[in-house]
Formats: sequence, structure tokens, C-alpha cells
Amino acid sequence: ARNLGFEQRPASDDVLMVGIEGPVDDIKVHIHPVEVKIGENSSTVLNKAHEQVTNTYASLRKALWPDEGKDRLECRLSRNFLMQLILVSCEKMKLYNIYPNENWDMVIKDFREQLLNEQYSFSEELNSFIGKGTIISFRTDCLNIEGSIENEISLLEFPEKMGSWYSQPMK
Repeated sequence: ARNLGFEQRPASDDVLMVGIEGPVDDIKVHIHPVEVKIGENSSTVLNKAHEQVTNTYASLRKALWPDEGKDRLECRLSRNFLMQLILVSCEKMKLYNIYPNENWDMVIKDFREQLLNEQYSFSEELNSFIGKGTIISFRTDCLNIEGSIENEISLLEFPEKMGSWYSQPMK
């Protein structure tokens, strides 16, 4: 994390969603940090979450796809490491039958060579639809599911009880 510039600012460490789309000759990679909060979630808590998501997106963007110097060895190694993590994660998702209707082989097999050889582009095309990141708030006083995008970050609010459903161990 220090090498990626996260040591000086708050960052989101909950979930990093990555989207990969093709065709093989025009692969696009999307990154989308997610911060999850559960409880009273005052405006102070949500403002900090917003800062965490914003900083995470900006730091990843700068470390992996900077405007200048993207061919530096450090950037190339970081991108390659991320792609290896993504491929292993996709293999595990397929192995454990998570989202069984997803075509994991497209990433695992069809896109593997291009992802490991930097034959893809970083895309911001979805940001206008989903924001640069998302805060998921399971709030105590929330009665209805709500969603909005403010300052380029999505805020999804759910009743706190829904969050406790997800925190229970699976049987």
C-alpha cells in the first residue's frame, strides 16, 4: 500500500470491484472501490467514507495508470500484480460456483494473455453511471432503500437490519 501512495490519506479497505470487458482486441478494465458502514452512520462517518473511497480511487489511478510515467517499472509491476490477483480471483469464483451464470472463462482463458501483457486500457466510461466508487451504508434510522450519486461517489443506503443479515455466518 505504501508503494501505491496510500500511507498518507484514509483509504477504503473493504472491497475493490474490478470489471473487465472485451472483445479481446479492446479489453477495458474498470476499478470501483467500495466502503461499507454499519450503524448510526452520521454525516461525519459518511464524509469519512466518501474521503476513503475518493482517495482509494485516486491513489489506484495514479499508481497504476498515471497521466505521465505509466511505463515506469514500478507501475508495470503493480499492474501485473493486480492482473494476477484478478485472474486468481476469477478462477476461485468459478471453482466455488459464485455467480454461476458469469462467463469466468472469458477472463480466465480468453483475456489472460492480454491482461498479463498489458494489452488493455483503464476505463472510466462507467463512472458517469455508477460513480468512481460506492459507499454502502446500513444505517440505524434508515427505513427505505435509497441510492444517489454525490461528488462522483455512489451512496447506497439500507436499513441496518439488512446489514446484519450479511454479517451472520453461513450455515
